[in-house]
Amino acid sequence: MLDAAVFDTESGYSNPVRNIVSEEAEMYFQGDAALDETVDKIQNRVQTWLDER
Repeated sequence: MLDAAVFDTESGYSNPVRNIVSEEAEMYFQGDAALDETVDKIQNRVQTWLDER
């Protein structure tokens, strides 16, 4: 999904959800985390970010 998404990085706007997904996915692809663990962490972090908005 990330490959198909379009991100506007030229406007200077940092997308927190994209950053969360990228950080957690990197650990998964490096073999440092299981898929289920990665999904749970992404969901929890995004939900926390949404709750704090």
